[in-house]
Amino acid sequence: MLPVILEKITPSAYNILVRSYEETFNEKPPVEQQNAWKKLLDLLSRIKPSHSLILEYPIFTERTDVIFVDKDKALVVEAKGWRRVRKVGDNVVEADGELHEDPCY
Repeated sequence: MLPVILEKITPSAYNILVRSYEETFNEKPPVEQQNAWKKLLDLLSRIKPSHSLILEYPIFTERTDVIFVDKDKALVVEAKGWRRVRKVGDNVVEADGELHEDPCY
C-alpha cells in the first residue's frame, strides 16, 4: 500500500512502488507514472540520501513524490518533468510553454 517508506534506494525500489500502487488502486500504474518513478529513483540513487524517504505520500487528493525525513524535520519534494520553467505570478509558473499552478506555494 502507498505510501512507500525506504531507508535507502535499492534495485528493488521500483518494483516495490509498482506493487504498492497495484495494491492501493487495484490496477497497474500508468506508463507515465512508471517512467516518472524510474527517473526519480535514478536521481535519488545518484544523490544517495542519508535519511529515510517516503514516496507517493497522499496529501489531499494528490500524492507528493518524495519526502526526505530527518530526526526533527522533513523536506517535501514534488518532482516535475519540466525542462524550462519561469514564474509568471504569485502561484503560477510557465513550464514548457504552458501555465501551471506553482508547486512551490
